[in-house]
Amino acid sequence: MRSTMMEWNKTSWTYSITIALGMLALAGCTCVDGPPADQMNAPPQGTAPTGSRLAENYVAMTDNALLNDASVSSVHFVPRTAELNALGMRRLTRMAEILKIYGGTIFYDGTDAEIDLRKDRVEKIRLYLTSCGVDASCFKVERGFADGSGIDGDESMAIRAATRGPGDVKITVQDSGSTTSGSGGGSQ
Repeated sequence: MRSTMMEWNKTSWTYSITIALGMLALAGCTCVDGPPADQMNAPPQGTAPTGSRLAENYVAMTDNALLNDASVSSVHFVPRTAELNALGMRRLTRMAEILKIYGGTIFYDGTDAEIDLRKDRVEKIRLYLTSCGVDASCFKVERGFADGSGIDGDESMAIRAATRGPGDVKITVQDSGSTTSGSGGGSQ
């Protein structure tokens, strides 16, 4: 009888602790102090209910990058069509605001698309921008790669030298113009 009573006490004690911990966990989930934390990015669809205080710091930077890059690619279209997807519409809507001020050339770099599809997409970009209120004489749309300046060769070499690890393959150019592999990863 005594061992049965001890087992019952252990069992009830275990259940009591489990229930208490469960209640604490539930209380912790419902007792959040203050409003939800600011969010830098938007949820998958639409905009965040509360914008981040930090977002305004990135608007000028994003606009400069968009103005410098000035490109639209096949990722901005529904696959195998000339219809803009949501990403393409957002990009072109923002680009329209910038083009109203600065004008410029937009490049479509969809080199993987068929020729007829490329023409239709270039025309769709033109139509969308004019529907956003951009004067057609302020911009042009051409097929080609982004017009950004890219990275300087000397800067690239400096970055490469600073980040080269001991296992990287080093390529050297000999006077004869041929290349050889130095020591490092890979078979010789």
